[in-house]
Amino acid sequence: MERELARRARSFLGDGVIFSVYSRKLRSFYRVKDQFVDAICRGEASLSAAELNPEDGDHQDAVVDRILRHSRAILPERLEKSSISTLTSLSLDQALEFRSQLYERDWSLGNEPSLNHYLIKGPIDDLGKNDILVSVGLDWEYKDILDIIDKKKSANFRYYSIIHDLIPLTLPHFVVPSYVYLLRGYFGDLFWLADKCIANSKTTLTAVSDHLSRWKIPPPKLGMFHLGCDLPVAEQQLNRPSELIGKKFALYVSTIEPRKNHRVLYDAYQHAVEAGLIDPDECYVVFVGHTGWNVSNLLDEIRANPITRDRFIIYEAVPDEFLVSLYQDARMVVFPSFYEGFGLSLVEAIGLGKACIASDTPALVEVAAGRAAHVPAKDVFSWAEQMALLFNDDESLTKLEKASEKGSIHSWNDSAAEFFKEIME
Repeated sequence: MERELARRARSFLGDGVIFSVYSRKLRSFYRVKDQFVDAICRGEASLSAAELNPEDGDHQDAVVDRILRHSRAILPERLEKSSISTLTSLSLDQALEFRSQLYERDWSLGNEPSLNHYLIKGPIDDLGKNDILVSVGLDWEYKDILDIIDKKKSANFRYYSIIHDLIPLTLPHFVVPSYVYLLRGYFGDLFWLADKCIANSKTTLTAVSDHLSRWKIPPPKLGMFHLGCDLPVAEQQLNRPSELIGKKFALYVSTIEPRKNHRVLYDAYQHAVEAGLIDPDECYVVFVGHTGWNVSNLLDEIRANPITRDRFIIYEAVPDEFLVSLYQDARMVVFPSFYEGFGLSLVEAIGLGKACIASDTPALVEVAAGRAAHVPAKDVFSWAEQMALLFNDDESLTKLEKASEKGSIHSWNDSAAEFFKEIME
């Protein structure tokens, strides 16, 4: 999402857009060099959070020394020809600016061994009342909100932020425990900093409004836009993996963690097999997603259970072409999550014309807009029955596939138009 909006920012807002990154350690926003913006948006280059935020044990002189040593290793001729190469008393700001200048010359994608650390240029220290800082990334991970509040008081700029969900406040048991207090503090500070909060769905907008009202927090302006979905297209049709040849399978694309509710699919599948609703030698379940926190017991059960161990297939890191092939080959796409702020993979599946079953959590009902079957997240027996119906009944399957074809899917251009309209208002 961050990349898709950034790629379109200048076409909607003009040349006044500046791309920046914030350093918690240095307490400053840094300009991202223009020639690297496109590469970053394409995912071909990235910024180093570790370098912008040295560990507490790192002294600035050690960081400067590391920067210069790395520069000597990569571009020794350029470094030795510069008058600054023999200095040992550079500030970290000076070292970053110097390295930026080194990599400014003759740069083209693929020519340098590493692009991670050479993309920023000087601190942004001239923010004023006519400027808006727009944040669409991980504020709680990489920004010091209290520092930004102080900067805003003196410079009087505006701060707009996207809010994806309020799960840490409303459903903390679905958040990694070490993050709960961090995220609670983050939201507490953000609502005092932000001039405008832009939600990614009506569901999230309602949650934010209710929270502000409940805690009597003076509300910032509120806005909403829907995330985009440019449907993936495989350049070539890949062969089906050997373990899925001749099988029907239900597909779930999501990080594997408690909130995503993979367990209900495990329990529903076992019930369907034991009740004779599906043929286990014909019907499989496929999970695509990284393994998150607090799911080791579930995965151990799946691997040990004779009913599921050879019939639940898990792929973690897959290329886009393989994911598209899985979507195309799946008998159905399932999304039993307990709660979502939006539900992008459900939208992808609907856009591809797949028969979809989703939980009845409000955001999934909102984005599906009548184009999916909805089942309560905890209702194992209803999940078993609905999945068995789509595994066995072609007519019911076709009916849901036709439902997916109704209406339209927001493109990223549509989404960006909504988002930047919120910014300009």
